[in-house]
Amino acid sequence: MKGIYTVCAIVSMAFFVAGTAIAEDCVDIGVETGGSCPEQGHNLVGWGPIEPLTSGGGTYGGIDQCRAVWYDTGDPGNPDPPWATVDLNFDEDFLWLRHLEGLADDGFDIYINDTWVYSHADIIVGQEVWIWTIIDVSGYSGTCTVKLQATGEKWSGFSTYGQMCFAFLQVAAFTIPVEESTWGSIKALYR
Repeated sequence: MKGIYTVCAIVSMAFFVAGTAIAEDCVDIGVETGGSCPEQGHNLVGWGPIEPLTSGGGTYGGIDQCRAVWYDTGDPGNPDPPWATVDLNFDEDFLWLRHLEGLADDGFDIYINDTWVYSHADIIVGQEVWIWTIIDVSGYSGTCTVKLQATGEKWSGFSTYGQMCFAFLQVAAFTIPVEESTWGSIKALYR
């Protein structure tokens, strides 16, 4: 039953997100060129290969493409850094991140221009679920470097699948429809 509630909450959030975000800049992680938000021009540094194409297995929560922030480079002389960066234009007030809560501890810290702004604790255990995290970045403008750094320990499948996967990042406005009563505002979210 708990799984059904989780799925319903995620689906509701997806409809809510689709209706309320107006993107200023975005990156569709794993889409190198083409499309509306390719990685091209966003200076991605430290990201793993496109998954699930590369690992030869794993469902990655059923998504078509994503990248792990922390992955095994296969070179013992080159330690695996638990972070990756991407440049985004910060002309709106919120940073939206679509990330996998998977079988590992997928907790992470976010830094903007090397300043810590947010910590995300892993909240879903034993499942692979894609969620949205939205943080206020109204103090930033222009092109900024976003650093995503893993805070959990490596898991048993790290060398095959990596850890802490992202599928989409965007800087966007966040507007909530408002009606006079509290009930009216809540109903407005689901129209």
